[in-house]
Order: sequence, then C-alpha cells, then structure tokens
Amino acid sequence: MGVNLNHKDARAVFHEGHEGTPRILCVSLCPWWMKSIVFLVLLALAACQAAPVTISTSVPVPTLPRPVETRSVPTAAPITLVPPPTPTVLPTPAATLTAIPVALETWQTFESPDQIFAFHYPPDWRGRGYTQSITRTVRLIEVDTLVLRGPGGSAGPEFVMLYNWAALDPTQPPANATAWSSVAGLAKLFLYSDCTTTFDSPAPVTLAGQQTMGAKFIAQCDRLYAGYLIGIVYKGVNYGLVVDVPAEDWDAWRPTFETLFASFTFGP
Repeated sequence: MGVNLNHKDARAVFHEGHEGTPRILCVSLCPWWMKSIVFLVLLALAACQAAPVTISTSVPVPTLPRPVETRSVPTAAPITLVPPPTPTVLPTPAATLTAIPVALETWQTFESPDQIFAFHYPPDWRGRGYTQSITRTVRLIEVDTLVLRGPGGSAGPEFVMLYNWAALDPTQPPANATAWSSVAGLAKLFLYSDCTTTFDSPAPVTLAGQQTMGAKFIAQCDRLYAGYLIGIVYKGVNYGLVVDVPAEDWDAWRPTFETLFASFTFGP
C-alpha cells in the first residue's frame, strides 16, 4: 500500500538545523515504520562520523656521545735517595783493664784525703775536686766529684770520678751489679744534662780487683763524644769512673784510659 506525505508531514520529519545540517525529528504522528527508518538513519550517521586521527610529530632525538673527560696528571717530583749516615763505632775497652806502657813513670798519683782510693794520671792533666748537688729531683742528691782534663780543654780527653752519693733507690742496697746504672744516671744529670746520650748494654769488667759492670756510651753535645763508665761499691760507698773524648779521637786515647783504670786501687 502506498504512503502519501503532505507538505506538513514532511516538515515534521525533516527539519534543518542551524548550520544547514538536516535533523531528523519524529513526532507522535509518525507511524512505527517511519520511526524505524529514522532510527536506522541515526545509526548510519553515527557510523559515518570519522574517528579523530592522531598524527605523531615527535622525532627521535639522536643520542650524542659523551665528551671524553681529560685530566691533567701532575708530573711526579724526582726522588733523591740519601744514603744512611755511617754508624758511629762505640768504644770497647778491654774486659780486664791492663796497664799499657805510656811512660807510666812520669805519671802523677792522686790519693784521696781519707786514703780510701788512689790512681795515676798523665802529668799534663789538670783538674779539681768539689761537691755538687742537684735539687730538681724528688730528693736532694749530693755527689763528691773529681774532674781531670787532658790537653785540648773541652776538645780533649776527660776523666771524672763520682763518689760518696746516697743510694738513688733506697729499696736496693748498693751492689756492683747495678752500680753502673746509678753512674749513668748521675752522668746524665751532672755531666751531660744538655746532651743526647745513648748507653750500651753493660758488660763485666774488673776494677781494683773486683768484678763489676761497665758500659760504653756516646753523647751528642756540641760535638759527638765517645766514652766509657764503670760503677763499683766499696765498703758500702758508691764510686763511678767516667772517661770521654771526641769520638774521632777515641782510638788515640784508649790506651791512656785503660792505663788510668788499671791503676785504680782501694785502700785498706
């Protein structure tokens, strides 16, 4: 059966929009089949709407190589090798002191006023005796001292005798085995207070017929000195004998020192 639409019905179905695009309207006057057509038309229009296309305009950025870091390495300073100093040979007197012929008949004799000890010394040596004390220790220390110097003054040979001092350690009675250490301590206090002294290990030595201990040493003062010391105890009294000379002259004066030591005796 045919369908006739008048001008009014047509306007009811198609109506132009604001931009000339036909809009499809359906009013209650439209029959069911027309509504179906309208629905199909709407589906077709929705399908025709193109989805937006996204175009990527990004361009990959090339990776540039990292610049090579350059460091300046300082030139090492040249190393100068300095040879170690030649060690100083310490004096080594004989273990048993024996008089060596040194024109002994011309030597002088020293005897203590109380005749407790005596020894011989070269005729051109001069000296004096006195008592010295020191107060910068825990307790007062007094020492009887005898000093003899050979030719050359402070640059020549020297003999020092220390005696009659109280025991430095009251808990230990005087003994030959330890007397040398007391002599070394007193020598450091009274004779080499401004010097750097190095004492060697003690060794047995015979003095005035007794077995005791002696030690060699060096002292760095205004110059380097080499020396030897002996500690001995007689009738409960401490005695110390010290000799020194500039290190380079030790060999020349060693016979004199050994003769002096060998001539040392105690009285009755």
